[in-house]
This record gives sequence, C-alpha cells and structure tokens, in this order.
Amino acid sequence: NVPPAVFPAGAPVLRAGDNWTYRHTDLKKNTTREVTNHIEEVLPDRLRFRGDNYVTDLGQNVLYDRVKTNDKVVEARFEPGMPLMLFPQRVGESKSGTILVTRNDGGTFEQRYEMKVLRKEKVTVPAGTFEAFYSERELALRNQAQGSAKSGLQSRLRLWYVPEVKRFVKVESEGFDSSGKAVPVYKRELLSFQLNP
Repeated sequence: NVPPAVFPAGAPVLRAGDNWTYRHTDLKKNTTREVTNHIEEVLPDRLRFRGDNYVTDLGQNVLYDRVKTNDKVVEARFEPGMPLMLFPQRVGESKSGTILVTRNDGGTFEQRYEMKVLRKEKVTVPAGTFEAFYSERELALRNQAQGSAKSGLQSRLRLWYVPEVKRFVKVESEGFDSSGKAVPVYKRELLSFQLNP
C-alpha cells in the first residue's frame, strides 16, 4: 500500500495526466520545438514525467533531467533538488543553498543558487495573458571566489509562475561568457495545458 503524496505548503497539488506544452526556443541555434511535460505518476515523494526524462520532487524541484542531443545523452541528478519555483509564492520570498550535480559523463560538482520572487506582473504567452509571479534564479560554481560581483556566475533563469496553471508559463535562461557578459540560451513559452480534476 503506497502512502499518499503530501505536497509542500503552498505548492500546487498535481495529478497524473496533468500536462503543459511549451514552445522551446534555442537562442544559440535559433531553432524551436514543442516540449510537453506530462505527469505520468505521482509518487509519495516525487513526480515522474512521461518518457522518464524528467523527475521532480513534490515542490517541483528538479531531481533528474535527461537531455538527448544528436550525438549523446546527458543525464544529470540534483541533490537535494534544483529549485525552479519557491512555494508558497510570495513577493519577497527568497532562498539560497547548495546543490550537488552528478552527470553521467563523469562530472560531479556543487553549485550555489539564489532564488527570489521579485514581483507580480502580467505576462502574455501563446496560451494567453496571465497574472504571474516573476522570479529569478542565479547559479554559480561553489568553489568560485565571491570577490567580484558576478565572477562565478554560470546562469540566470527568469521564470513566470501562474498559480491557476500550477506551473511556469514562461522561462528565459541565459549563461555567462568568460568576461561575465550575459548570453541568451533558451526560452520556453506555454502553448497549452491540461489539469485533471
């Protein structure tokens, strides 16, 4: 007998069959494709998505991600979980910490993250116009000195979360080159979603 899933305070209750389809734009290669995140199974401590390429905890922190490219498959595991959203969603809410990242290509490293819910704002995506919580998350290698303001910064994620959608409707990611200049990496915008009653 499997115990029921207990979602964290303020996090949306998700069900098997809930799904979100996004337009994913690779800003380096200037290509687009559709990506669907479809919950296959709700377990007591995690959400397993269709295709077994993606697993999150019940607070939607990423535990496992598998990305296929033309010539290889990169799998990454995140301990205790890579935060995408903070729950409960409140303007001014923030969280920071360290994540251990283990990759199938032999890489293991720690990243520092800092995430903040900055404001509420309207956002328009192909699925419609929504009142969203806007957050930013920055990642840096843990062993980088914090001397210069952004010396160890690896990436910044901008995310628009909508409570009635129970997930983000838009996300923009950028990396940083060796001089510290921001370089756009990708964006995702919600095309459609379906939530099971």
